[in-house]
Amino acid sequence: KGKNAVILHNQVGADSPKDELDVLVQVEAIGRSLAELGYRPVVVPFSLDVDKALRALRRAAPLFVFNLVESVAGDGRLVHMAPALLDHLQLRYTGSGQEAVFVTSNKVLAKRLFQQAGIPTPPWMEKGSPPGAGAAAASAPDDGAGTYLLKSEWEHASNWFDDGSVVKAGSIAELRAALEKRNSGGSRFFAERYIEGREFNQAILAGEFLPAAEMRFVEYPE
Repeated sequence: KGKNAVILHNQVGADSPKDELDVLVQVEAIGRSLAELGYRPVVVPFSLDVDKALRALRRAAPLFVFNLVESVAGDGRLVHMAPALLDHLQLRYTGSGQEAVFVTSNKVLAKRLFQQAGIPTPPWMEKGSPPGAGAAAASAPDDGAGTYLLKSEWEHASNWFDDGSVVKAGSIAELRAALEKRNSGGSRFFAERYIEGREFNQAILAGEFLPAAEMRFVEYPE
């Protein structure tokens, strides 16, 4: 058991979307790498049955855990449950701690913290922002005119993003109406000002900046 290394991933089924099924490819690749390094990979799925994962982790008694959990039961709002459990068990694991995972999973909360720290972030409007408030807690134009993206507050990447997510508003009232319509199903979406330009993914490992990776959408429709 002394050489066990757990690969913890969100539990997926045959009916799971492709972006979630992709985690199984990652599990296989990481398992091969760990085996080549002399570790014994132990795969543990993580679901709402937290006690099941807890028992599996205790049985494995790993040296460390490779945390691949990006959602729980298909819900990005619960992603912090995995590092919270690992902290509870006092296990070492890859990736950020539960506080950082929670803060960065909620896009609006992260934007507020950016703003408080003096880091520029595009103007936005939240669900339930009062009339005349513009983009809540942000310096949006008073008239609200411009192109905005309607994004899920919790889900990562472009989940729930489609053609209706791009709004060209002529006024703050139009923007608010589009946002309220998007939130009519009980979900949590916010409107963020669109910025033209290239997109980069900047990873940081142990305080060191890794080479920037550009996100290129080369085969997508206009």
